[in-house]
Amino acid sequence: KDALDRMAHFGSQVHAVRKRHVPSAHWFLMIIGVVPELQGRGCASVLLAPMLAKISQQHMPCYLDTEVEKNIARYNRYGC
Repeated sequence: KDALDRMAHFGSQVHAVRKRHVPSAHWFLMIIGVVPELQGRGCASVLLAPMLAKISQQHMPCYLDTEVEKNIARYNRYGC
């Protein structure tokens, strides 16, 4: 139960931050990850491309969180 309570608390905190940054309707890309051994081989593009195409067709913004500062430049290349 402790783990579920922590996850629920974390989710509510993420939701509050997201709502401040993007108050209008948007897509939230919650979890995207590539195991270290496969990073740098285009896996992120394979994961993101279909979803970003759908988002683009709907003319909606998307939002994602990252804990790694170097990921900001990576996601910006995809228009995130």
